[in-house]
This record gives sequence, structure tokens and C-alpha cells, in this order.
Amino acid sequence: MLIKPLDRVEIAEYLERERWYNGAEFMTYLDNGSSNEKEEIVCWQSYDEAVRYCILNSTDVDRYEVLGVRAAYRSLYNGIKGHQEFVYRNGAIDVKAMVTAHQENLTQGELINNKGEKVMEKNQEVFEFLQERLTYMGFGELVDKDKLSKLIASQATEFELKGKAVYPDGIVGVTLYFKKSEESDKYFFNHYDAELKKIGVKETIKQRFFVNSKGGSITLKEAYNMLQGRSVYKSLVNKDGHEYKAWVTLDRNKQNSNGNYELIRSYKFEVADLIPKYNFKEAQYPRSLEGLIKGLERGNQQVVTIVKGKTETKRLVEANPDFKQFVFRSPETGRVVIESQIKVAPEKAQEATQNAAANQQDQKEVKGQNATADKANQQESNVGNIPTAPAKDTANTITSNAKEPAAKEVADLTNSKGVNAGADTKAKVAGVQNKADDAVNKPNQQENNVGNIPTATAKDTANAVTSNAKEPAGKEVADLTNSKAVNAGADTKAEVAGVQNKADDAAKKKVEKQSPTTVRKRTNKRRMSA
Repeated sequence: MLIKPLDRVEIAEYLERERWYNGAEFMTYLDNGSSNEKEEIVCWQSYDEAVRYCILNSTDVDRYEVLGVRAAYRSLYNGIKGHQEFVYRNGAIDVKAMVTAHQENLTQGELINNKGEKVMEKNQEVFEFLQERLTYMGFGELVDKDKLSKLIASQATEFELKGKAVYPDGIVGVTLYFKKSEESDKYFFNHYDAELKKIGVKETIKQRFFVNSKGGSITLKEAYNMLQGRSVYKSLVNKDGHEYKAWVTLDRNKQNSNGNYELIRSYKFEVADLIPKYNFKEAQYPRSLEGLIKGLERGNQQVVTIVKGKTETKRLVEANPDFKQFVFRSPETGRVVIESQIKVAPEKAQEATQNAAANQQDQKEVKGQNATADKANQQESNVGNIPTAPAKDTANTITSNAKEPAAKEVADLTNSKGVNAGADTKAKVAGVQNKADDAVNKPNQQENNVGNIPTATAKDTANAVTSNAKEPAGKEVADLTNSKAVNAGADTKAEVAGVQNKADDAAKKKVEKQSPTTVRKRTNKRRMSA
């Protein structure tokens, strides 16, 4: 397998993660003389799956091969640390050639002990095996590597290593137990004891955790979380060898004869299903959401940002599988916070209050403007009910009755053509306006009959008619203005002004012709002529 020299660290770390976190033991790669990218390397848990992939994807030109994951990244790490020379081909690192060279060195590395017996130099291999296991379990930085190497070389049947892990609220002391295999020179990491000493608390909490080669082992951080009373989501194996998943919690009320707490197993609780019920800011991004889910499943207290409107509140959250819910705590005090009582930060609360007050003020102003507009419309519609000069009322009344049908027709024509009314529509509007002018002049033909109307009756009639005069004329101008409002140009403004001027001229003429004084003069003149 060929890789680029600059990719050696990235690919070595990738292969190591795939083995420890996903159980991958084999990988497939393209063997065509070109360098493989990390994305082109596919890892598999079984050899049969890897071989099947190679058979299905290989062609006469492209050929896929299988290589052991552990052997590959170990050879790369040896080259990076200077323990082994890199093998190059076509300017790229040949990982398969490095694996072959490493295996040959192990085969030829024979030593003679004090008794003269030949043994395989397995110490380095055993050390690397244990070191990988300890790193995966979270003890990589706690173990004295030199001491571990010497104990392996001593060929002791059993040995122990001690260490301490410091956390913000306590210290965890650990004792690791190793035992040599009866059938080979290998050593196995079987179990460890963890003891939590909380800051400010005299009593300690101790528990023994067993290491299972088939999976489901409790790591150091998970042990710390369980000693704190939290739960961990693990893949476990029953006595029949079947794998299952469950939340594991220490039962602080029950201990066995060895002083270990019994384990409580909880089922049917998925963190991923509960998160959408809360407005966590971290859930908006795929990577942070994935980290949140994995952290909660490991029993961690995760920091989340709860969003409520424009406010954001920081909280510690942990999983509670027994009640199938989350437990929220204050980051400052660590005390439990009830969900319904989560308070907003003071500066955020003040900002929210100011925003609410501003919104209320805006609403009051809008209501006041609407009330003023409604009042103006009401006054305009009730013009006839407001006492005015009799002569003016009479003229406005006659003008109103004359223009009301015309105004409606103008509005209908204008609305039917929309904003961009053309020349034809303007001509029609002008025709309707002419009709309105004719209707204004029509009362002149009835002038002779006005003298027969009593003064009081004529005045009341004028007031009643004037009541309706300004409403249609005003409506006509408003409708024309609204219909043209978006793209009103010079022509539209002139048209609206023309309609208004005609309405005013008509009203003025009628004021002069139909005032009670003028009517009486004309009536007296006709009587004298008679």
C-alpha cells in the first residue's frame, strides 16, 4: 500500500481509531502503483468481508489488496519515532513493505537467556500490545512506561501499577492488575480498582471494574462518572455471548461480599430521541450534536446553551435513564435546576424587558394612528350631519348626488386596469367624468320647481344632499390615488387633480345657484313678472 509521506501521521491515527473504536482488524486498499488517500482506505472487522470487497471491486486494471490494520499503523508509528526505516517506492511510502520488514525483524530477533535457551524477543511486542490497551482505556498518561517495560522483561507472573487522575471536583486513584498467560509470554490487563476522593469530603468511593476483551469495558473517565453517581451507556455481552446495549449505574444501596456495588441496568432510553425536545444551541450543528450525544452516553456532564427567545442560558446536563429524562445543574454551584425554573441571566432579562416595553409603545402608537384615521373617516362620512351654512350645504348636496355614480364608475374602471392604466382607460375615465358634469348641470333644469319648496324644506333638502356630496367626491379621489399609488406618475397626479378641481367647481357653482337667497330672488322675480 502506497501513501504520501505527508499523510503518514494522519493515516496512522485513522487506522488506530478504526481498530479501537470500531473493532476494525483488516483494511482494503487499491494497489495500482498510485498513492492511496485516507478516504480510499476501507476498514473491516472480519477477513472474509475484506476479501469479498476485493473480489467485487477488482478489475484487470485496478486490484484491491488486504492488509492488517494493527500491523500497518504500528509500522508507521515505528517509522515516525525512528525505530524503523521507511520503505519508499515511486516517491511514496510502501506500508506493506514496512509491515513485511517488521515481521522479519521479529522472527530473526532471538536471544539466549541465562540458561542458554533460545526465546523469541517478544517483550517489545507485549509492551506495545499493553500500551495500546491502556491508552484505549484512558490510562495511557497515568502509567509509568519504563516501569511497565521492566516488569514485562522480568517475566513476573503478576504485577500491579498505580496512578492518579485529577478532575475538577476530585481525585481518582487507580490500581491496575496484570497477569501473564500460562500458554505464552503475553500479559493481559484484567481489571483495575478505582477510588474517588471528592474535594472537601472525607469518605471515599471504591469500585472494581473488569476489562472484557470482547467489549463493554469501562474506561477511566466512565468509571469516574459512575463513581459520581451518573450512568454510562455500554455495549455488553451476556453469558451466551450475545451483545446488547444498556445504561449501567452503580447501586449505592447494595454491595456484595467483595465490597463492590451492584450494577443497575436500564433499557429503552435514547439520548438522541430526547434532545429534540429541548432548544439546545449545540443541537443546531451536526458535529456539536454528535459530541453532545457521545458525551452524555459516556456519563459526562455536558455544557449546553438553552435558547429561549433572545436569551441564552448555560447549564450542565446529564442523562438520567431511570426516569428517561435529563438532569440540569447550575454551572456555578452544581445544584439541580428544575426545567420550569430555569432563570434568564440578569442582563438578558433587562434586554428582554426593554424590548417588550418598546414593542408595547409601538403598538400604542399604531393603535393611536388607527384611531385617528377611523375618526377622520367617520367625520368625513357624517359631513351631512354637521351643521354648516345652508347655502354651502345645498350646493355640496347637489354636487354629491351628481358625482356619486360617476365616482364609483371611475374607481371600477381604474381598479380593473390596475397600476399601469393606458390611454384607453384614461379616455373612459374622462367620459365618465363628462357624465358626472352633466349630472351636476341637471339640477338647473329643476330650478323652476325650487320656488315651490318652502324655505325650511329646501334648506333641509340641501343639508341632506350636501351630506352625501363630499363622500363620493373624496372617495373618487382616494380610489384613484390608491389605484395609482405604487407607480403614480405625472399623468396620474394630473388626472386626480383634474377630478378634484371639477368637483370643487361644480360645488362652487351650485352654491351660487342653489342658495336659499338666490332661490327666493328668482322666485320673487318670476312672481312680479307674472
